[in-house]
Amino acid sequence: ELVHSDFRGHVMLYLSLTWALGSVLICLVAVCIRPWRALTLCSSLPLVLFFCGPFQKIPESPAFLLAQGRHDELERVMLRIARRNGRSIREGDLAQPTPAVT
Repeated sequence: ELVHSDFRGHVMLYLSLTWALGSVLICLVAVCIRPWRALTLCSSLPLVLFFCGPFQKIPESPAFLLAQGRHDELERVMLRIARRNGRSIREGDLAQPTPAVT
């Protein structure tokens, strides 16, 4: 949802590349840090830093926000996505969904 279909291949390539580079990097770090407990601690540090920093700035999925009825937050996320994709959406263009009649 957050990546246009024209760029999905590139994004998947970069994600796969990070796994490969991470595997090589952990081998190099393991040569320098011999005790396995210290190696485990050093290899866990980036994950801890990630959860303290940029992870908190990743928006919820628009589909999730819609399903939860969080329409104001959904509109903010959609405006942010449109800006990043070079598109424009006026704030009133995103209509509130009407409840389904059962």
